[in-house]
Amino acid sequence: MAILTILGSVAAGIAAADAPLLVVAAASAAFLGVAIILYPDVATLTTIAILYSNAAVVAVRFHGVPLFLAAFVPLLLVVPLARDLIVRRLPVVAPPTAPWMILLLFIHIFSALFSADMTRSWDAVVVFIVEGFGLYFLLLNVIRTPALLRQVTWVLIVVGMLISIPSIHQDLTSNFDNLYLGFAQPADAAFRTGETTIIGDVVQRRLTGPIGETNRFAQILLMLVPLGIFRFIDERSALLRAVAAIATTLITVGVVLTFSRGAAVGLVALILAVAALRLVRARHLVGIVLALVVVFAAFPQYTVRLATLGEIGALAGDNVNRGTVGGAVLSRVTETLAAGLVIVDHPLIGVGPDMFNIYYEEYAEDVGLLVRNDAFREAHNLYLGIGAELGIPGLVVFMIVLLITMRMLLQARRASIDRRPDLERLATPFLLSLMTYAVTGLFLHLSFARFFWLMLAVATAAAVITLREVGQDGPAAGQGATNQSV
Repeated sequence: MAILTILGSVAAGIAAADAPLLVVAAASAAFLGVAIILYPDVATLTTIAILYSNAAVVAVRFHGVPLFLAAFVPLLLVVPLARDLIVRRLPVVAPPTAPWMILLLFIHIFSALFSADMTRSWDAVVVFIVEGFGLYFLLLNVIRTPALLRQVTWVLIVVGMLISIPSIHQDLTSNFDNLYLGFAQPADAAFRTGETTIIGDVVQRRLTGPIGETNRFAQILLMLVPLGIFRFIDERSALLRAVAAIATTLITVGVVLTFSRGAAVGLVALILAVAALRLVRARHLVGIVLALVVVFAAFPQYTVRLATLGEIGALAGDNVNRGTVGGAVLSRVTETLAAGLVIVDHPLIGVGPDMFNIYYEEYAEDVGLLVRNDAFREAHNLYLGIGAELGIPGLVVFMIVLLITMRMLLQARRASIDRRPDLERLATPFLLSLMTYAVTGLFLHLSFARFFWLMLAVATAAAVITLREVGQDGPAAGQGATNQSV
């Protein structure tokens, strides 16, 4: 072993002269491999960190990493899965959402079979199998304990903080030419702030983080805000509470710097839900509101951006004045209404996965507000987009999966709030995360879907774990008489 260690070190030193990054990557991979063998849960935490930071995609796009290595990341979950199912002989977790997820998979396949471009649709089906169906069941069957669930929550919070920092620095320094290794990708999206200088109008850039798209970056960061809030409330360690406060603040600032109007609506919905359901104490709610006021005061450009939401009211009349309604709003409304018309014409099986943009122009002409000819356009609405591509049955099944998960989380909260408040504060924030996604889904279609399926899987695991720990392994936990769920 000593000889092998010496020879390996010499070889690494020689290689480092020409490819230092390769040596660092290889050494990191070797260290990670040893850690996963000794502690399989490391694979779960690593997979979640890589996927939610979009690091695998960044590595492929900006650093020449082969695509197959990026595709290998979810397979890390096979290690803890094998430990639990084969070594520990634990049963497969099968919550009430399981049969509906299987049905959703078959709807994807059936709709693709009748697609006008079967190859294109089948590629989308494969993506759903890997990033949706597969990732969902893998995570659900490896996150089995409260301790691991808490670790997963912290990993998500820390990852959200780390991917927010480069974008915040990019905005503060106006260093938009720097890619920050791909984790703060520049965007062409910008808007006028209403201020002018001797040079001309002052324009505010909208940031995209490692995702490369403003609204998506806002959407995935927003789902992490309730996780950070509840870790700040629940953690006993002063250090962890401080980390949670700092991380949540940075994540919120990251959301603000995208200047996403949909994210702002989702943020307001989050605060209203926390207040209406009395999920936190009054002093915590006041602190949250004050923190948001400070953040918005620091970035007054967001107020200018949100003022454009008033343009939607101008669309209510019979005659739309394009002078008062911006092109972005007209385009979004056109795409949404076009998706609705697609559902009317293809209610049973839709037009096929990933096929709406092919039909967009035809149906947008019928809407007639603002048609983007020869442009790649999506529905910009989660629900109408799914309905257009998978038909009404696909939309109904998707909604059932989402609503059952939220119902399980509500049941878990009621069951644990008195007996196990620590578990209640682990499960409840995931309910709020899904709610924010559902709200922002009113303005965004299902793209970068792996973030949604990842969060849905962790949320389902949180409900199952909580219900099991408080002794309510009923139908909501998927355990019944056959003890199918852990």
